[in-house]
Amino acid sequence: MEIYRGNYSAYLRQREERFQARLRQWEQQQEYIHRLTVEEAHTLLGRFLFRGEEEFKRVSELRSNPINARHGQQIR
Repeated sequence: MEIYRGNYSAYLRQREERFQARLRQWEQQQEYIHRLTVEEAHTLLGRFLFRGEEEFKRVSELRSNPINARHGQQIR
Protein backbone atom coordinates (compact mmCIF):
# COMPACT_ATOMS: atom_id res chain seq x y z
CA MET A 1 0.00 0.00 0.00
CA GLU A 2 1.31 3.41 -0.93
CA ILE A 3 0.30 6.73 0.57
CA TYR A 4 -0.17 9.77 -1.63
CA ARG A 5 -0.39 13.33 -0.35
CA GLY A 6 -2.52 16.04 -1.85
CA ASN A 7 -5.34 16.15 -4.36
CA TYR A 8 -5.93 14.00 -7.45
CA SER A 9 -3.47 15.97 -9.60
CA ALA A 10 -0.80 15.49 -6.92
CA TYR A 11 -1.68 11.80 -6.82
CA LEU A 12 -1.20 11.44 -10.58
CA ARG A 13 2.16 13.24 -10.44
CA GLN A 14 3.39 11.19 -7.47
CA ARG A 15 2.21 7.96 -9.05
CA GLU A 16 4.14 8.78 -12.25
CA GLU A 17 7.26 9.78 -10.29
CA ARG A 18 7.17 6.54 -8.31
CA PHE A 19 6.61 4.53 -11.47
CA GLN A 20 9.59 6.21 -13.16
CA ALA A 21 11.74 5.57 -10.08
CA ARG A 22 10.79 1.88 -10.08
CA LEU A 23 11.44 1.71 -13.83
CA ARG A 24 14.93 3.24 -13.42
CA GLN A 25 15.68 0.79 -10.62
CA TRP A 26 14.52 -2.14 -12.78
CA GLU A 27 16.65 -0.94 -15.72
CA GLN A 28 19.69 -0.66 -13.45
CA GLN A 29 19.07 -4.18 -12.18
CA GLN A 30 18.82 -5.45 -15.75
CA GLU A 31 22.11 -3.76 -16.67
CA TYR A 32 23.74 -5.32 -13.59
CA ILE A 33 22.40 -8.76 -14.51
CA HIS A 34 23.64 -8.32 -18.08
CA ARG A 35 27.11 -7.33 -16.87
CA LEU A 36 27.26 -10.33 -14.56
CA THR A 37 26.12 -12.62 -17.37
CA VAL A 38 28.71 -11.23 -19.80
CA GLU A 39 31.48 -11.43 -17.19
CA GLU A 40 30.49 -14.99 -16.33
CA ALA A 41 30.47 -15.94 -20.01
CA HIS A 42 33.92 -14.43 -20.47
CA THR A 43 35.19 -16.25 -17.39
CA LEU A 44 33.79 -19.58 -18.55
CA LEU A 45 35.09 -19.04 -22.07
CA GLY A 46 38.51 -18.14 -20.69
CA ARG A 47 38.59 -21.29 -18.59
CA PHE A 48 37.52 -23.40 -21.56
CA LEU A 49 40.14 -21.86 -23.83
CA PHE A 50 42.83 -22.21 -21.16
CA ARG A 51 42.01 -25.89 -20.75
CA GLY A 52 42.14 -26.27 -24.51
CA GLU A 53 45.57 -24.63 -24.66
CA GLU A 54 46.83 -26.85 -21.83
CA GLU A 55 45.50 -29.95 -23.58
CA PHE A 56 47.10 -28.85 -26.86
CA LYS A 57 50.45 -28.36 -25.10
CA ARG A 58 50.18 -31.76 -23.43
CA VAL A 59 49.38 -33.54 -26.70
CA SER A 60 52.16 -31.64 -28.48
CA GLU A 61 54.64 -32.67 -25.80
CA LEU A 62 53.53 -36.29 -26.03
CA ARG A 63 53.88 -36.29 -29.80
CA SER A 64 57.32 -34.70 -29.66
CA ASN A 65 58.45 -37.40 -27.22
CA PRO A 66 58.01 -40.78 -28.96
CA ILE A 67 57.87 -42.72 -25.69
CA ASN A 68 54.76 -42.35 -23.59
CA ALA A 69 56.11 -42.21 -20.06
CA ARG A 70 52.99 -43.67 -18.50
CA HIS A 71 52.68 -46.76 -20.67
CA GLY A 72 56.13 -47.14 -22.15
CA GLN A 73 54.61 -47.34 -25.62
CA GLN A 74 55.55 -45.42 -28.71
CA ILE A 75 53.11 -42.87 -30.00
CA ARG A 76 52.54 -42.90 -33.75
